[in-house]
Amino acid sequence: MKIFGAAFSIYLLFSLVSCEKRIEQHTGYIVQGYLNGVDATTASLYDSDNELTQSVAIRNNRFTVVGMSKDVSLHRLELNDETSTSLDLFLQNKDTIHIYGSLTSFKVYGSKIQNTLATYSETIEGFKQQSWDVLAQAKHLESLRKTLDSLDQVSLTYSISQIKNSNNEELSQLLFESINMDHLSMEGLEKLKLVSESNSREAWLSEINPRIDTFKAISARIEAEKVEQSKRTASVYRPLAPIFTGESILGGSVSLENVLQGKKAVLIDFWASWCKPCRMSTPYVRNHYQRYKNIGFDVITVSEDRNQNAWRAGVAEDQMSAWHHIYDDRMRIAGMYGARAIPHMVLIDAQGRIIQDKISITQLDRELKKIFR
Repeated sequence: MKIFGAAFSIYLLFSLVSCEKRIEQHTGYIVQGYLNGVDATTASLYDSDNELTQSVAIRNNRFTVVGMSKDVSLHRLELNDETSTSLDLFLQNKDTIHIYGSLTSFKVYGSKIQNTLATYSETIEGFKQQSWDVLAQAKHLESLRKTLDSLDQVSLTYSISQIKNSNNEELSQLLFESINMDHLSMEGLEKLKLVSESNSREAWLSEINPRIDTFKAISARIEAEKVEQSKRTASVYRPLAPIFTGESILGGSVSLENVLQGKKAVLIDFWASWCKPCRMSTPYVRNHYQRYKNIGFDVITVSEDRNQNAWRAGVAEDQMSAWHHIYDDRMRIAGMYGARAIPHMVLIDAQGRIIQDKISITQLDRELKKIFR
C-alpha cells in the first residue's frame, strides 16, 4: 500500500473539476485522476477480495473510473507502470474521488472517509519527520531515546484515537496496520490491546499478545537474574547478556545468539562514524580480532549512526568489514545494554554472560590474554 501527500495544485484542481462536469450524471462513485509524467497506460480497480472490477485507459495523464458500490468499500487502484504503483480508495455511491500530482508525490481527496485517511497519513508522516529531525540534531543517546519515546507515545495516542473514532472496519484495519509495534513499549502494547478487545479484533490480539508475552518473559528473566545475583558474589557472578538481532551490513540479520555459537568470547562494540574516540579504538579492536579470530573470538559492532549511509561509509573507511556489523535503528540495542554514551564495549563469554561492561582497550587486552592463554 502506498499513501502519498502533496501540496495543492490549483491548475490540477480546475482541470479535474472541468473533467468532472463532462461526466454524465451518475448515481455511483467517480474516481478522477491526473498524474503528471506517468508512464502507465492503464488504471485497474480491485475490490476488497482482490477481484478486478474494471480497467480504464490513461490518456494525456488522465483517467476516470465510474462504478457502483452497495456501501463504503475498500478498493485498490493499481497502475501498470514499472513498479505497479497502487493506493487504497474507499468508494461509495455519490462520492467523487480526486487523485492528482505525480507518481512520487500525489494527493487523494473527495469523500469524508478518504479525507480522514489522507489527514491521518499526513499526520503520521509528520511524526516520522519529527523523529528524523531529532536524529539529525541529537548529541546524547539518553536524551535522544527519551525524545523518540515521547514522539512514539504521541503518535500511538493519535492512532488509537482515530481507530476509536472510525466507524468503518476496513479503515480501522488500515489504521491498525500503520502502527509500528516494534517501537511500542509494554505500556503502549497494553493500550493497543484494550482498543482491540473493545472492538473484538481477534486478529489484532493475535499480533499484540505474543509481544506482550515476550515483554513479560524478559521481565521475569530480569527478576530471576536479580534473585540469582543476590545469591552470588559480584566477583564470581556474570549477568546474562541481553540477546538481540539486528540488520546486517551485508543484508539479512545478525543475532548475538548465532555469533556466540562455538566462540569463547564475543566483543559488542557500540560505535558511530561521527564518534572520534570510537574510531581511534578501531585499530586496537582490529588487532585483537586478527590475533584471536581463529581460536574463538568474534566482534559485533553496533552502529549508532544517524543514517545508514554514514554507517556504511565509516565501516569501509576504517577497514572493519571482516567482522559483524549491525545498524541499531532508534538505539534499540543500546537501550538493552544501557549504552548511554559511546564508545561503549561489552565483552561476552561462551555462555552468553557479561565478562565486563564498559570495558576499555587495556582491560580487553588483559581479559583476552586470560581467555586464550
